[in-house]
Amino acid sequence: MLGFLCFAEFSKEEDVQMSQTAQEAFDLFGVNSFRALHDAYMQKDQDKFLFNTWCYDDPTDILVQTREALEAIDPGVLDEDDRMWWYEIIWFWYHHAISASIRKLDKARARYFACMALAYQDPNHPNRITRLLWHLVYDRLAEARRFVYECQRLGPDHETEVELLEDYESGDDGWAAFKNIKV
Repeated sequence: MLGFLCFAEFSKEEDVQMSQTAQEAFDLFGVNSFRALHDAYMQKDQDKFLFNTWCYDDPTDILVQTREALEAIDPGVLDEDDRMWWYEIIWFWYHHAISASIRKLDKARARYFACMALAYQDPNHPNRITRLLWHLVYDRLAEARRFVYECQRLGPDHETEVELLEDYESGDDGWAAFKNIKV
């Protein structure tokens, strides 16, 4: 995770600015807490992802606006609970940005988003798809195989991990064109 506890003193102006930025993010979904923002964000994210309308490069998109507002907040000044939801939302944005950039055949962005998603993902997070996608967008097939099969930790994502790896190897689901992009 990028975050670490930072015991810095903030001026009243900086404190007000961060409160306003958090409020901007809350207002996008009509909520008043990071937990409620997470829940509303996840619903919208899943809907957009399901209908293939998830977009990482549209500044008017509510998900992009949410990420931008949250990234303007120093997580070190949040309490532990709020900080957890802050990281979860931003990690999930970058996680889905990987897939969206793969669909758009934007390998450079996919790699950037994969690195950012891993940076924001809690090391104890149960999701393993982010790490697998990182291996795949960097064309690290041997490591991806090892990750899925040798380092296997059967869990809720294992079937998806196997499917992603098989799609990558066979070139299905857009992977053939993506693999041929030179960065």
